Amino acid sequence: MSLVATLESLLLPPSSRRPTPLPPSTSSDDLIDPPSPIRVYGPRGLRFGLRAQVLSKLGIYNPPNVLHLADEVLRDVDAGWEGQGADVVVLPTAEIDMDYFSEALWKIWEARPADRKFSLVCIPHDTRNRDWIKNWSAPWVKANALKILTISGSVSEEISKNFIFFADEPDRHHLGYAEIPVEAHIPMLPIERLPGFNAHGRHSGEYLFSKDKDGLGELRLPTKDVDESLVLDKTWGRRDGKVLRDVAIQGTFASARRNYKAVMIELEAEIARDPEAWGYLPSADPSASFIPASSDNFVLHLVGHAKPDFEIPPRLQQHVVKLYYSLSYPDFFSMMGSMDLVLPAFTPRGGYYDGRASSTVAMAMQCETPLLVTPRIFRAYSYLTPETTILRPQTISEITAIKTLRTSRYDPPPRRYDRTLEGIASEGDASVDHPSIRRDAEEMIRKGWVTKEEDWRRFKRGIVEANKEVVRKVILES
Repeated sequence: MSLVATLESLLLPPSSRRPTPLPPSTSSDDLIDPPSPIRVYGPRGLRFGLRAQVLSKLGIYNPPNVLHLADEVLRDVDAGWEGQGADVVVLPTAEIDMDYFSEALWKIWEARPADRKFSLVCIPHDTRNRDWIKNWSAPWVKANALKILTISGSVSEEISKNFIFFADEPDRHHLGYAEIPVEAHIPMLPIERLPGFNAHGRHSGEYLFSKDKDGLGELRLPTKDVDESLVLDKTWGRRDGKVLRDVAIQGTFASARRNYKAVMIELEAEIARDPEAWGYLPSADPSASFIPASSDNFVLHLVGHAKPDFEIPPRLQQHVVKLYYSLSYPDFFSMMGSMDLVLPAFTPRGGYYDGRASSTVAMAMQCETPLLVTPRIFRAYSYLTPETTILRPQTISEITAIKTLRTSRYDPPPRRYDRTLEGIASEGDASVDHPSIRRDAEEMIRKGWVTKEEDWRRFKRGIVEANKEVVRKVILES
């Protein structure tokens, strides 16, 4: 988050659910030159190569912006840090951190003189969890010391509704819950500055940062002096803009959150129905693995962590579906940037439309890979733009949309997916084919799936400018 580079005293305590704080999205020079060190706290540091191979290359979290042990947080907030203490404390996972830190932080706040109070900024992630508000927020709200940051506008709206709920309670209405500032700050690391970042179908060399060009990769100069050990692998996807070949689903491997089973069952049925459209050879054996007919064969990449609670169908295991578990950050960014599309694959009740924000959306935008979205997703994540997304008609499934884009023709499947049976429905239960759906599909074909690099530059500059304003309102004016 860029806000970590805007204060002379900003503390990010850890979360037991997130062992490291959320990463910043710009360098400290993007907003102001901090007059004294910024302190960031985490129990394990930044793992998976994030600090050495990503953030240091982007000019973020370099000394003196160093990590400190989690047990130093309260001491430094009090007065242990150069005898001044903190001006602002940020809790990056409010649902966890308020339970752990709020009582001790409040005692420190009360003991401070009136001109040395600090602000508490909380970042909630799941608005369905109201316990932290109920149990710990009251004194902070009454003191007008609490501010809220979220990572999407939809979460801001839902958390504001939660505060209105508490504002209506007879024993809390006088505290000021309806007046709590709530702003969205979109995570947006400038991944395109990394050596070897390979979105847009090429390896451009090292991206050099220039303040004169407003950062965010505006000045890209190929160089021969790149450390080979830091050049990111370019073997994941092809992304040549000619054939839609590589598509990723990214996130925790949990079927309650993403439709892994539905996507793979429908994909298997569609390849069996029309193998040529997917780049595979026909087969008379209904149990045989699909064999690529050429190098243009479609590949679904599943990228995430946690033990999968689903199985990849046998016919898809050899060539169609690839599983990647806990990649290092350089590999992760490289792979996501090499995809033609990212599928959200959200489940209807997984919470990613309103109650919480999905990291998949911001990650696709950071890696400059277009996201296949429905109008519902587009509305929920209001920072998305038509130039950086592919709009799929709500009635067309993700697999049908991919085939439509691959072949430039709309061919609705004769049977729909039956979630109850976890399989393809009977022959008589055909997909709906209204004229309006065909018009939307034809518009999707007309637009295509290839995005322009200049559109991504413009999109990211807009996000950064909006984030700067949020930082000024929530952090600098505290």
